[in-house]
Amino acid sequence: MDRLENHRPGNLLALAGLGQWVVGASAAAVIAYCVYLLVVPAEALFLMRREIPNIQTLPPDWVIGAAMAVAALPVVAFLLALFHAWRFFGEVKQGQHHGLLAQRSLKGLGRAAIACAVTGILTRTIVGLLLSSANPPGQKMLLIGISSGDVASLVVALLVFVFANVVREAAALAKENASFV
Repeated sequence: MDRLENHRPGNLLALAGLGQWVVGASAAAVIAYCVYLLVVPAEALFLMRREIPNIQTLPPDWVIGAAMAVAALPVVAFLLALFHAWRFFGEVKQGQHHGLLAQRSLKGLGRAAIACAVTGILTRTIVGLLLSSANPPGQKMLLIGISSGDVASLVVALLVFVFANVVREAAALAKENASFV
């Protein structure tokens, strides 16, 4: 029985290690790019103008700053998702994939994926309104759209929630089986 309890398949550990590496590298890249955009705000404005066509008159700097702050919300949600994924992979590496922290990490990852989708949709709309606010009358823009990335985030969230419930059920079965021995 001890051999089965201590058994951790090698490919599961390798995948968890690779997952943590990918999550860490992704978080570092996202943070580095955000720092770059803070240091070079003209690049951030260029990116926002590329997403919102027909900006005829730039609004005041404070409105542009507000648009940049709103545009950062999906990034924050994504970094939160990466944090939960990192924590889950760490639990898997320690053989605690049925543990309470792993289950909480999966639920947090699902919530963060939903937040990514919702903030993505809302951000496009709000940034479009803010950046076109100085346009002449009749030229202001209301952009509402759902991207394939938003839909993918929702699907991933649902999959993660299902997986979290599978892990919870597996943990309950393992606890029940242990009580019989």
